[in-house]
Amino acid sequence: MGRLGTILTVLSIGFITNCLIWDAVGLTETYRGDEAKKKLIGAAKVGDYLMADTVYKGDGYTGDELISRTLVDVIMASLINETVISLNESRYYRKRDVNECAKVLSYSGPVFGFDSYVMYSFNTTCSLRPDNEIIDLRPKKGSDSESKKDN
Repeated sequence: MGRLGTILTVLSIGFITNCLIWDAVGLTETYRGDEAKKKLIGAAKVGDYLMADTVYKGDGYTGDELISRTLVDVIMASLINETVISLNESRYYRKRDVNECAKVLSYSGPVFGFDSYVMYSFNTTCSLRPDNEIIDLRPKKGSDSESKKDN
């Protein structure tokens, strides 16, 4: 029983330490870039479907013709989204930010009458930055602006 107790204690400490490290790094609250992109493209497909369905119903299309036109529109928009939605696949993005952008792509486009790639491009909610990215606005050493100050 002593050996089993020691093994369980070591495993428990390892598990707790692992959880503490991952929480401290913040990776439990993030999506990897490729996962975030899939989530956004999925949300965009929902928004594009709702948008196309509404527009084509308004134009009087019904039945199979409505379905085929809507699907073609969603496929075309999805091809554009693959290019427009550009996230670094090896970086991590905050889940909250990705989920908010996904909501915009799913629901705001149809409400305001825009395709998902327009909403992604121009809505500030979808200006996603990798988690813990530090933005330094100071000029870099050796840049033209610094050398002009020295002269």
